Amino acid sequence: MDTLTLPTWEVDPALPSVDLLSPAPTLVDRYDAEGVAQVVRALEAIQVDADRRDPLYENDGVACFDYLYTVITKNVLRCVHAKGYEELDEDDPRFQDLAFLACLDVAFANRYLEALGFGEAPEFQPSCWQTLIDHREMRDISPLVFAIAGVNAHVNFDLPFALIKACSVLASELDSGTHHEDYQLINQIFALHMQQLRRHFENRFERGFDRALVSTIENLLGDLVVVVARDMAWMTAKRLWRFHEDKARMLRAAKSRDRWVRRVNNCLFKLDRLPAAAFRGLHLVPGPSRAVAQRGLGRTGWVARDAT
Repeated sequence: MDTLTLPTWEVDPALPSVDLLSPAPTLVDRYDAEGVAQVVRALEAIQVDADRRDPLYENDGVACFDYLYTVITKNVLRCVHAKGYEELDEDDPRFQDLAFLACLDVAFANRYLEALGFGEAPEFQPSCWQTLIDHREMRDISPLVFAIAGVNAHVNFDLPFALIKACSVLASELDSGTHHEDYQLINQIFALHMQQLRRHFENRFERGFDRALVSTIENLLGDLVVVVARDMAWMTAKRLWRFHEDKARMLRAAKSRDRWVRRVNNCLFKLDRLPAAAFRGLHLVPGPSRAVAQRGLGRTGWVARDAT
């Protein structure tokens, strides 16, 4: 796939020294700065695994989202490890409660890793992630849509519950201290990198079209969607916090939220595949292999664990 190479600072910002990649991604057990470094290693291991298992790599649906997630998390890690504001770039957010930021990042990532089948089995397999896994090797879905679907599942489904988990670990209220201010500052990281990340997934035609005024509007709407989705996640977490110790109610809330997030992802995939379906109807291009799509779960280790 023809991709646009990102500047070095976009792909691999300067990080504190870390160990070599773990042999396989695992759930992170430290809710601190070192835990965020473990998250980065786990995300990179998923990329390495996708590259080693299948030459599709950049067309792999999970790998597309994982690439975006890795870039964002590396920049969060750089901010967490900065010893004072003087070590940050001019456009970097100035977080105040680094303990909350690190704890949230780890809780957030663990939900993603659980959905892919690493660590202990979750209470239920989220269908919003399952639909991405099931479609991950479909050749007629664009990498950009895969990345968007991953963001939809992670922000609209995982984030409210990650916020509650972080506050529970810290034994603090959701609205205490600078939690909300620091949470909103993460939007700056998205704003700084989202356009370059989107370009990474575009093909030549899309990049040519990107010069049009429509693209400028699309960028603004894209930034707005991220901000609105994260604001909605915060409001959802506030509503859930009232009964967060009631496991039965929390599970019902999770399943309800999972259903509508899954519907959004299914709509994204169907809309993105319409042009390819039309071309297949005209016998101009071959369709994707069903056998390839059915191998999706095996790529994550979920089948192996489920079989036991």
